[in-house]
Amino acid sequence: MAGSSPMRDPAPLRCSALLLAVVTLCAAGPARALPELFSQATGGGGCAGVVGTISATLGPCVDSGLTIQTRAAAGFGHLEAFNSVTGNSTGPPLGGAGGTANAHYRDTITFHNAALTGTPGTVTFIFGITGSMSTNIPSGDFSAAILLQLSQFDAPFQFQTVVQSFLAPPSSIGFDGPVASAPMNIVWGTPIDLQTQIQLLTGVPAGFLGPVAISLNFEGSLNLDSIEAMDQVGNPVAFTASGDSGMSYPTVPEPAEAILVLVGAAAISRFGSAGTRVADRRN
Repeated sequence: MAGSSPMRDPAPLRCSALLLAVVTLCAAGPARALPELFSQATGGGGCAGVVGTISATLGPCVDSGLTIQTRAAAGFGHLEAFNSVTGNSTGPPLGGAGGTANAHYRDTITFHNAALTGTPGTVTFIFGITGSMSTNIPSGDFSAAILLQLSQFDAPFQFQTVVQSFLAPPSSIGFDGPVASAPMNIVWGTPIDLQTQIQLLTGVPAGFLGPVAISLNFEGSLNLDSIEAMDQVGNPVAFTASGDSGMSYPTVPEPAEAILVLVGAAAISRFGSAGTRVADRRN
């Protein structure tokens, strides 16, 4: 099982005590899974849950004096979520109060490099994530969390938590920047079933009394920005990737395609320059 990759924490991604963004990439066995979008919004205590294929919204829902709102939406290569608890707590029920925003997309993807077909390699997924979390709860088990996870179910099974963070004394955190998974094993030309998930959690401890202001805002914020690949000896390689969903995955093109791209870019550049010269003559 692959271990958690170290979070890259220049300034881009700052995680501290109670913040938890979850993203999960899963690859399932030989059977090809249908492309799938899923989202779910739930609230603790007296608030019901809502499941939506693409988007789900719960709230405003009032529970023990607290207003709970959760939203989640899923698209291939893009996930978003929002979760907040505000109000004056009159004493949450025994299990406390709060909510969960959860979304994922699932796709069967094949990584292509003609010279490497049938050989092992690795791919690294790089996500862009922006958002913010804040809480005023001074104590308790947790008040906010964000999780980002990757799992691949093809043998050998692989699972890793890319980001796991909690926010727990009164504080706030901003996220702005890329985060990379650890390398995951693939076989070139062999389909893998991948799932990507984000989850936001909020919670108010049982018996807590007083004002509550917890907010996790990651709407429009989580994108699969790029994929990097290596061959079995660790050399970076150019490649393409195709998914059953029709999603255009951000990858490095194979050499022949790269040449065509460069030729096309040169032609466009020359055409643009010529157009500029014509416009100058006209002036």
